[in-house]
Amino acid sequence: MQIDTGAEYPVTVTVAHLKDFEETGETSTIRAKYVVGCDGSRSGIRSAIGRELAGDPMNQAWGVMDVLAVTDFPDIRLKSAIHSANDGNMLIIPREGGYLVRLYIELDNVRDRELLENRSATPEKLTEVANRILHPYRVDVRDVGWWSVYEIGQRLCDKFDDVTAGETRLPHVFIAGDACHTHSAKAGQG
Repeated sequence: MQIDTGAEYPVTVTVAHLKDFEETGETSTIRAKYVVGCDGSRSGIRSAIGRELAGDPMNQAWGVMDVLAVTDFPDIRLKSAIHSANDGNMLIIPREGGYLVRLYIELDNVRDRELLENRSATPEKLTEVANRILHPYRVDVRDVGWWSVYEIGQRLCDKFDDVTAGETRLPHVFIAGDACHTHSAKAGQG
């Protein structure tokens, strides 16, 4: 990314073309008056303007899945917080439409270490952890609409634009969302 404050379109960005999430080798150059980077916690835009997230990791990881589930757990259609005495925590949030539920599954730093260190989590492995937490109940995941594993960290940028200390110009590049702040997504905080 280049910024020429004297130009009509001061921001020049070169983007790589993707097909099926793989780079094709083709690129395009885009010129704009303004750019807003909403590109997540690993933001390339944030890096390009020299900003960093600062804060503390909480050393906690959670799996999250939107699933079609068959279960003997009686409250699957209600918001539920499960705290197992020895096996961790899980949140159940019914999704709109009445069929899917979102499962937030706490991953244990010791017991689930391989999943975390090798980044080898899969919906099947997350379901195994969910069943460990739900015991004596069971959940059979029939379809997964979406899933992810995320680490909780409370981080924030000191500024949300491309103007550095001492500059008097107006900003042209901004960051928003997880590009400039991260925190737990649970309970509507994200």
